[in-house]
Amino acid sequence: MSTNDLKRKLTTVFYADVVDYSRLTGDDEVGTHREVMNTLDLVADTVGARFGTVLRYAGDAVLAEFPSVVDCVQAACHIQNELALRNHSLAPLSRVLIRIGINLGEVLQDRGEIFGDGVNLAARLEAFAEPGGVCISSLVHDQIEGKTEYAFTDAGEQSFKNISRALRVYRWHPESRPEAPPEIVDLPSVTDKPLVAVLPFDSMSSDPDTRFLADGLCEDLTTALSKIDAFAVVSRTAAFEFRERGLGAAQARSELGASYLIELASGSHLWAEKFDGSIDDIFDFQDDISNRIVIALEVHLSDGEQVLAWRREAGDNRAYEQFLAARAAYKGYSRSGNARARRGSEQALASSPQFISAAVLLARTHIEDARFGWSPERADSEKKARDGIDAVLAVHCDHGPALAELAHLLIVQGNLQAAHEAATRGVNADPACADVQIVMAFVLFCLGQAHESLRYSREALKLNPGAPEFYMSATAEALVALAQYHEARVVLHKILARQPNWTSAQALLIICHMGLDQQNEAREIAEKILARNPRFTVSRWRQSILYPQRADVPQFANILVKAGLPAGQSALDIPVTVAS
Repeated sequence: MSTNDLKRKLTTVFYADVVDYSRLTGDDEVGTHREVMNTLDLVADTVGARFGTVLRYAGDAVLAEFPSVVDCVQAACHIQNELALRNHSLAPLSRVLIRIGINLGEVLQDRGEIFGDGVNLAARLEAFAEPGGVCISSLVHDQIEGKTEYAFTDAGEQSFKNISRALRVYRWHPESRPEAPPEIVDLPSVTDKPLVAVLPFDSMSSDPDTRFLADGLCEDLTTALSKIDAFAVVSRTAAFEFRERGLGAAQARSELGASYLIELASGSHLWAEKFDGSIDDIFDFQDDISNRIVIALEVHLSDGEQVLAWRREAGDNRAYEQFLAARAAYKGYSRSGNARARRGSEQALASSPQFISAAVLLARTHIEDARFGWSPERADSEKKARDGIDAVLAVHCDHGPALAELAHLLIVQGNLQAAHEAATRGVNADPACADVQIVMAFVLFCLGQAHESLRYSREALKLNPGAPEFYMSATAEALVALAQYHEARVVLHKILARQPNWTSAQALLIICHMGLDQQNEAREIAEKILARNPRFTVSRWRQSILYPQRADVPQFANILVKAGLPAGQSALDIPVTVAS
């Protein structure tokens, strides 16, 4: 391949390296190795949490890239703050420090990595950073000015080896003795879900009798928002605490005729709308405001614009609520949750027979029954799923979600070629459908194409801000197959924050720890699995996999056995739920 054929792109390049690694190793080889690995874990976890991607490790150095300049700088400064806190109690010669350089530039893309002057300059900036600090180029500084809480100092124009011209650079370093962050008490558990609170509304009318409208709106919205499973509703008192301490929650405010949705941590407006109406129509007015705010939140925080299509399809509020309840039950990823999702889908269809999305969800529940052995007759469940999908495609031959479920069913039946054809039809017909993108990711992964699978799963996550756990599962599986264990761990921890007992995610996390030579951590997870489910065996795990015939399954099974999980006997084992 000539250089003219290589793909180029503009990206934010992050380069980190450990300071005095050779000296530290000479003083305490084992201890230094352990601390450096912990440091690299912190770097990888923070990069992933800020939507970056670790591309390469070179001993004690890390190369990563970010689509956002602001996210990259915030990640770098967060890492250095955390390391400063860790090092505060250590003797100076025992501290592991890193330097970080950040550049915004054009790079060459090849074989999943980046090369060229854009990367070289990031490495030069890293070397110019203070130990424990961050150094950025002027281009990066221009992009972040006024957008972060970190103040960088102008270090003037500098000349760097193999860089043709002098460049202005900026440096930042945490305080030498940062105080530990205040302990958060008396607040709800911080989950991976967005936190939403409805605070008291302000009535700007001079009529004191209108106060009841503001109070009624507050109660009505709290009830309505609690039905949406994509976020958690917190109390008013807790919301004030979250705002004071900079944690994320949303606040709805009103001036009797105008409503706003505000993100508490930043104060930015997520949504605003004015209403005109008579006080005589108070209850209709209240319902209208509540309905519009709920829709705005669903779009912004849950399943994107798809929720608007669901509402139009349902044509009936009762059917729509039944459908949302069914989706929430399905996301429990358990036998009982799947049964509730099946009943809810059937109820939604009974309320609104034209509700196609409910029919597609119903088909999915039958597929899950067949896959996990939750129904008495697997063939009967497969037939019900296929009949439901065919009924939708008979009316809408290019219905993306229906084609996604067809591909899903075909994977379960072991027909990967037909599944790939169905997924391809779905992607071509509806490329903006996240479910189509994710099922293509699963198909490609089962076909052994982990790189391509990762591309589709990441696209699905972009299309669906609700980030369902099985979307993240596809991403984690591809990362594990590519031996990108640090990045996979970040995704798996997000899954387990929502689904602490999801066995398939725990199994992948064990494989990550074993791949990173963290055998103690792997065994701890294995012990937790067995403590919760003493009948668990690796052969049962194999039967719960979407496509157990995958080429890498025997290798992963051996790793799980080495971590302390019993092998079991496949002839006697029964499939189990992926989440108990």
